[in-house]
Amino acid sequence: MTNSNIALCFYGEARHWQVGAETISKFRNLSKDKFNIDVFCHLWDNITYRSKNIRDLIKQNVDLDSRCVKSSNLLHGDLLEQYKPVQYKIESKDVLDYYVDKFNPSDNYMTCDEYKLAIKYSNTPCFSQVYSTAQSFFVLRDYVKKNPNIQYDLIIMLRTDCSFDDRSIIDKTIEFYCKYVNRKDCLLVERLSLVPKRREPWIYNGYMLGTYNVFDQFFDEFPKTNIGMGQYKGFTWRGSSHAEVANYLLNYTAIQRVWPILIRSHPWFVGKYKQFNLEKLSIN
Repeated sequence: MTNSNIALCFYGEARHWQVGAETISKFRNLSKDKFNIDVFCHLWDNITYRSKNIRDLIKQNVDLDSRCVKSSNLLHGDLLEQYKPVQYKIESKDVLDYYVDKFNPSDNYMTCDEYKLAIKYSNTPCFSQVYSTAQSFFVLRDYVKKNPNIQYDLIIMLRTDCSFDDRSIIDKTIEFYCKYVNRKDCLLVERLSLVPKRREPWIYNGYMLGTYNVFDQFFDEFPKTNIGMGQYKGFTWRGSSHAEVANYLLNYTAIQRVWPILIRSHPWFVGKYKQFNLEKLSIN
């Protein structure tokens, strides 16, 4: 019997990364006769606080490095030792400037340069998150191109603070999802909601399951629009990651099917997050 190859792709700021290490350990404790587990990472070299007043801080010309950044210039040595990724990439958020300049977001709330700061020093707007999600797949894609004999039956995108209970990570459940995503060629997301008042779907994408082909369609020529740059219709400068990801999937990708993970009688596979508290950071 051929083993199923599973890729865990971690992305974003390495907040509470020890939680992700526990998740990896559970996957590596699956039957070695059935599964091979590889880890990939795209990580930022800093960790910021969850700020709910980043725009006020920017407008007041506050020193954002001292007020918003919890840790900086990170090489993530301890994380890499425990995660043992087969390939990874660590970047400064300065790489985001190119894309923000390209789409030039600007309105009554903030200028383009102010949006750059909001994106780099907070998670709202959410461009740094969706960029890192895409990059975690690109890290895997580069690895596959260098090692064409390796193909992944299941790719799981997730944050470093995402944990799953013992009921979620068992041989039978992971076998099911390996087969299902390939048979249906679909993207499975954490949750999917309809918001009638806004006449739009929302997708909760903290963790997602799919095939190489599906994620390649998702992130082909990413980003094709100003996703996560504070310009989404009907929202303030903060935007909405759930609405914007759904809009991007519907209008800018070739993905055929997007379903919630627990559709119909699918086996239990539910994650939770150990998030930072949302704070109003001091201006003075």
